[in-house]
Amino acid sequence: MTQGSVILFLSCGRTGTQWFADKLAHYYSDLAEVVHEPMGNSYQSVHFFRQPSADREQGTLKDITRHFQSIHRTLSNKHYIESGWPAYAAIPAFYKQFPQQFRLVHMVRNPLHNAASMTTLHFYQPRNDEEATFFSTNLLTPETATIKHLEYRALWNNLSIFEKNLFQWLEINSWGEDLQALYPEMPYHQIKFENLFGDSDLPLRQVLNFIGLPIRPDILEARHSPKDDHRSYTHHPLEPEVLKRHPRVLQLAYRYGYADADLFPNPTQLAQRYSESHNVSFGKRLERWVKRLLRS
Repeated sequence: MTQGSVILFLSCGRTGTQWFADKLAHYYSDLAEVVHEPMGNSYQSVHFFRQPSADREQGTLKDITRHFQSIHRTLSNKHYIESGWPAYAAIPAFYKQFPQQFRLVHMVRNPLHNAASMTTLHFYQPRNDEEATFFSTNLLTPETATIKHLEYRALWNNLSIFEKNLFQWLEINSWGEDLQALYPEMPYHQIKFENLFGDSDLPLRQVLNFIGLPIRPDILEARHSPKDDHRSYTHHPLEPEVLKRHPRVLQLAYRYGYADADLFPNPTQLAQRYSESHNVSFGKRLERWVKRLLRS
C-alpha cells in the first residue's frame, strides 16, 4: 500500500457518523485506523470556526500537534479515517497538514429530522456542567462564533431549542459548500443520510470508492443495521411549519434535493419518532419533568 489517505467527515451531528466509524473499523481494520470523535473539546471549534488563521493556529496547539503526529505515523501503512461532528472547524488545519492525502466526506441529513434528533440530545440546553462545557466549545451561536448568517444575531434570543438546532444545521452545511470554494483542489464527496440507508447500496459504494477502500459485501449488508448509541426523545415542540421561518435553511435543503414532502410531513409522524409523549411512559415523563424542574 502506498501512503494512506486522511479522511475526515463533515457533519453537524446526528447524520450517521457513528455508523461509519463502527462499520469501517469493523470491516476495514486491516486497511484503516478509524476513530470517532477522538479529540473531545481540543479542536475548539466555536473559537476557530471561519477564522482566517485557523489552519495555522490550530496546528500549533499541543493536543492537535500530537494528534497530527500520530496520524502521520499511521499513514505509513494505513488510511486514517476520523468521523464525528466536533471536527468541523479543523478542516482547514487538516488540509494544510495533509495537502496531498486529505479527503472530505460531507454528510447531509434532512434539516427537520436533523434538528429534531439534536433536540432530543439537549443541544443548546445542557443538563450539567459537562454538557455545558462541551456545547459551549462545539455548538455555534451568533454571539460566540464567526458565523455566515448574520441575521440570526437579532433572532437568537427568541428562537426555540429546535430552531437553534436548525441554525447549527445551516451554518455547518453552508460551511461545507464554502470549503469547496476556498479549497477547489480538495477532494470532496457529499452523501445524504437518507440515501446511505435507502434502497440502493450505490451511495455507500461511491463513498468507499472515494475513500479508497475496496467494496466488501458485509458492509453493504450492514446498511440494514443502523447504529445510534444516543437515541432519545424530547418534550420540546417539533413543528415542521417552523421551517418556513428559516428561509435560508429551506433554500439549502432544496439544493440538496429535499422536497416539501420531506420537509413538511404530518406533524404526528415527527412526534411519533422524536417526542416523549409518544415514546415514553407517563411515569418516566413525570420523573423527567421533576428533574427538569429541579435543574431550573
